[in-house]
Amino acid sequence: MEGGSAQASSGGKQVRRSTLAVAAGFVLALFLSRSVDVLLERTGVFPTVAQQQAEGFDVLWMNVVALCYRMAFGVLGGYVTAAIAPNRPARRRAGGAAPPRINGGCGCCTGLGAMFDAGIV
Repeated sequence: MEGGSAQASSGGKQVRRSTLAVAAGFVLALFLSRSVDVLLERTGVFPTVAQQQAEGFDVLWMNVVALCYRMAFGVLGGYVTAAIAPNRPARRRAGGAAPPRINGGCGCCTGLGAMFDAGIV
């Protein structure tokens, strides 16, 4: 029985480590994306949140820049997930990269909708 107990304990550790690997990749991508957002707002490259709410955020080049660095950070988060994952790292990388991709895709669709409303597209 002790052999089975050791296997169950080992399996539980792998599940925990896999979950932490996915979470670490997601948090890294989120942290880096938000950090660059704040940096670009403070340096005046992007308008502040208050200005965006008042005037809108429908400038094409800003949306493209934000989409590019967020996608790059999502990929980086996926690689961090793969590096930390205990087994089948490619599977964890694909799962860990899904939330940033979904988030980036929603942001892209929102930006395109705003550009369409403004008559840019």
